[in-house]
Amino acid sequence: MAGGARLVVALLAGIVLFSSIPYSQAEESSELNLKLTIADDNINDYYLQGESLELEVAIHNLNERKVIQNNPSCDYVIEVFDSSDHEIYNSHHRCRQQSQSLELNHLETLLFDKQTWDFTNQNGEYIKTGNYRLKVSHSIELISHSLTVMYYANSTIINNLQLNTNFVQINDDYGLAQLFIFNPTEEKIITENEECVIILENEYRREVFDDCFQGTTVLHPYENVYAANLLISTDWKQYGDSIDYYFLGNTEISSFSINDLSSFNTTNQNLIDENLLHISPLKNEQHNVMSVQLHLEDGLHFGQVGCEGEIHIVNDLGNLIKNEPLNVCGEVSSVAHNNYARQSLEVYSWELSDEYGCLEEFGKYTIIVNIGENYRITDFSNFNKNKYISCSNNDVNVKIENYLLENSVYSKITISSIETYIRLYDDCIVNIELEIEVKTVITPTRD
Repeated sequence: MAGGARLVVALLAGIVLFSSIPYSQAEESSELNLKLTIADDNINDYYLQGESLELEVAIHNLNERKVIQNNPSCDYVIEVFDSSDHEIYNSHHRCRQQSQSLELNHLETLLFDKQTWDFTNQNGEYIKTGNYRLKVSHSIELISHSLTVMYYANSTIINNLQLNTNFVQINDDYGLAQLFIFNPTEEKIITENEECVIILENEYRREVFDDCFQGTTVLHPYENVYAANLLISTDWKQYGDSIDYYFLGNTEISSFSINDLSSFNTTNQNLIDENLLHISPLKNEQHNVMSVQLHLEDGLHFGQVGCEGEIHIVNDLGNLIKNEPLNVCGEVSSVAHNNYARQSLEVYSWELSDEYGCLEEFGKYTIIVNIGENYRITDFSNFNKNKYISCSNNDVNVKIENYLLENSVYSKITISSIETYIRLYDDCIVNIELEIEVKTVITPTRD
C-alpha cells in the first residue's frame, strides 16, 4: 500500500461528504487540529457471512498548513472488539517499519486507499453473530475513529432442522408471515450456543431474524418453535408474487406466495411509535384483559393519527381470531379538545376469559393495529393455563402400553389428536405408577 494516499482539496462546506455515520464516533486531535473520518456511504446496516466491510478513511486538516508523519505500508490500523470489549482482530501485521512526511494545507483532505475486513478473527475463523466495535487509528498520528457494525454468521445446525412458514391473509393490503422451526427427527436437538439466522427476502427487500429459538435450549422430537413473524404489505409485490426464506448458510431456499395481496394498492405504512400506541396485558380482580391504549402528547392531534382503523389478532397456529374495526375519534369524542394532551385513551380491549372462567388458549398472539396510514404490531404471550377440564377444547387421546421383557418393564405412550398440532404445557405429561406384587413359590424337592 506504499504511496497509496492521495490528496483531495475540499472547501469547508464540502467536508460534510466525510461526516460520521450515526453510530460512529470520531476522535479529533485538539493539538494538531486533525480529524479522522470514515465515508458512511460504504457502510451497510448489517453484514452477512461471506461479505466484507470496506473502509474509506480520510484525514482532514482543520487548521493551518502542517506536516504529518504517515506509515505508507498501512496508512491506518483496524482493531475490532466484541460486545465484552475483547479484541478479536487487529491489522497491525499489515504495517512495516516505514515512515513518510506529508504536507497538508489549510482545510485539505488526505484520502487513503480502501481496506477491507472479512469478519474473521486473528486466526482466520469467522466470528459469531453480534454487534462489533471497530476502532480505526492512524498509523502514526494520535487520531482515531470508531463505529459499530452488526454481523450475522451462518446457521450451524440447519441440517437437522426444518424451516416452515405460514402466510395469514389479513386483508387485500397485508398479511402476516409466520416462521416455524421444526425438529423432524426422533432425537433431541440441543440448540444452546448454536448459530441460527433466518433470511426472508425478495428482490425488493430483505429481513433478518437471529433470535430463532426464542430462548428454547432443547428441541424435542417433532417439536415446533415459533421463531419469528413479519407483516407483509403490498409494497413487497413490486418485485414478484413470492418471498424466499431460508437458514443463512443453507443452499436450500423455499418460498411462499403473496399473490392474494392487491397489486393496485401499494401501501408503505408508517410504524406508530410505541410511546404513542401501547398494547399491553392488564389484570384486575376478575378478568385478564389485553388493552390497546392511545397516548396523546402535547401538540399531537387526532388528524395526525387518523380516526378509522382496524385491529387484527392472529394466534400462533395461523388463525385470524379477531378482525374488527376501530373508530379512534369516536372513542374520545367525550373528551374536551383542550384535555387531549398527556392522556391515555383505551381504544380496544379483549377479555381473555369468559363467564365460565375459561381462558383464551395458551400461546403467542400477534396483534396488529392499523389507524389511518399508520400501524403497530406486537406479540402478546398468554401463559395462563386453563385449570378446568370443561375448558379444554383439544381432543387428545393418550394410550399407554406396558411390556415385560427380560425382567424389565417397558412403557409405550402414544399421544394423538384430530388437530394438526398438540400443545404441551408442561415437561411432565404422564405419571406412571408401577406396582409389583411378589409371590413366593415353593417347589418341592425329592430326597
